[in-house]
Amino acid sequence: FTIVHGRRKVGKTTLVRQYVKLHGGAYISITTQSSKLQLRDITEHLRSSFNEDSYVPVFPDWEEFFTFLFYLSKRRRFTIVMDDFLTLELVEPAGYSILKSVWDRHAASSRLNIIAVIPSGDKGRDVFYDMNAPLYRLPKSALKVQPFTFAEAVRIFRANNSFLSVRQIASVYAVFGGLPQYYAYFERYNLWNKPIDGILQALVYSEYAPLNLEVKQMMYNEFTRANTVYLAILRAIASGEDTLTRIAKTVDIPPTHATKYLYELEKTKGLIQRILPVGTVDASKSKFGRYVIKNYFENFWFRFVYPVIIPMEMGRYDQ
Repeated sequence: FTIVHGRRKVGKTTLVRQYVKLHGGAYISITTQSSKLQLRDITEHLRSSFNEDSYVPVFPDWEEFFTFLFYLSKRRRFTIVMDDFLTLELVEPAGYSILKSVWDRHAASSRLNIIAVIPSGDKGRDVFYDMNAPLYRLPKSALKVQPFTFAEAVRIFRANNSFLSVRQIASVYAVFGGLPQYYAYFERYNLWNKPIDGILQALVYSEYAPLNLEVKQMMYNEFTRANTVYLAILRAIASGEDTLTRIAKTVDIPPTHATKYLYELEKTKGLIQRILPVGTVDASKSKFGRYVIKNYFENFWFRFVYPVIIPMEMGRYDQ
């Protein structure tokens, strides 16, 4: 049982799909649709993935599905990748207990390799690493997928015959960071020799640009339209208001109210990070700390795009 974890958009799904492509196995993604519909879709997917002579039954419940995986791996190694694994609890509250029970009964006599893809954060610790966690000690290994470092970004530009200076690449990195998704866009639109303003025009400030309203759509998926306080806090942090007091003052809410929003953004949503002074022993008791938005591009978006979102939506990109 292996965990693959990392922040949003860091390339976890691309990595595990490539692994399945190279080494065999099956890939499924746990969604929020009902168990009945989801298990039916999994059956159809496995049937299309296996040889014609392989028998895949219709799974009436998750226990039958997990048992089938162990049955497949009795004689040969079999890998199943389960993306968005933590969603299992939403569609089947007893899902973790069911998996643990089936695992305890069959793991020793099979060669099943489960790869669970999860976001980084407290939720994964609650499921796998706390002593009372439902899947405590089940993972045998964990791989954290990290963004490219700046040095790696420079090597990627050079490998694509870019003649941009290191200073120009630094400007690009300051906006997009090291998430592989954005480097795929650089390749798709041949932007390796474009300075930052040309890249922004191609990817953000033009009609049908791939990143035009990406963050807005993502935020509306994360929050309801009524949760304007979250968006206001993110805008404040992107603008440099990085302490609890300054954030609360900018958003015009009491600091005691801001605390719960910041906790949600950091611990549950994973959008921000609280950086503590060097030598802090107990983070929970520290009154100090600076808040930053984790994703470079989301920080850029809340600083420079969100304040002019109406002109953006009207197509007035020159503004």
